[in-house]
Amino acid sequence: MDRKEFEGKQAAYERMLLNAKQEEAMRSWLEGNKEALIKAKRISIKKHAQDL
Repeated sequence: MDRKEFEGKQAAYERMLLNAKQEEAMRSWLEGNKEALIKAKRISIKKHAQDL
């Protein structure tokens, strides 16, 4: 990829990277909350999503 092509697509690459980072942060936050709720016995999970 040459520099001009990269500069033309740089904004799109930045958005893709930001979206990926936000998704990972949200997944990590949800997983941490789930573990805390299970540990505090506030929720119990009978079936995992991958088992459905």
